[in-house]
Amino acid sequence: MLLCTISLAAGTFNFATTDVLNASNEVLLARDITVNESFPQELVTEKTALNIELLENYIADNQPDKNPGWTQARFSLYIRFCEIGADETEVVIEAFFERYGTRSAYMLIPPSWVPVPSNGFLEEEILHAIERTLVETHGGEQ
Repeated sequence: MLLCTISLAAGTFNFATTDVLNASNEVLLARDITVNESFPQELVTEKTALNIELLENYIADNQPDKNPGWTQARFSLYIRFCEIGADETEVVIEAFFERYGTRSAYMLIPPSWVPVPSNGFLEEEILHAIERTLVETHGGEQ
């Protein structure tokens, strides 16, 4: 299944890549987001359930449906770390959202998972949380 995104967030932190990676793991753990794959410069999370009522806060293409048949939502994250210097790291986050059901509760087709594009809000929330964790843990200001 193809997942699409129209938004991603990037930020540069004046901290070593190891520190940024550790802070990112702390943020994900605090939000009950499980890392599925971990590479030296990347994290890929498992699909995480999201309350269907909250989904419209995070998607760009929320076409209103008269009788929506959407019953579930989930997302996954791809986070890439790029070491710019000894104490400077760029972080790029992409979120992939899906909702389950049908466009209308009255449709007689089987429900399915449908990708919906991110508006970038979740990515920005995660970036800000990483920054707060870095500052709390290591002190200093960005």
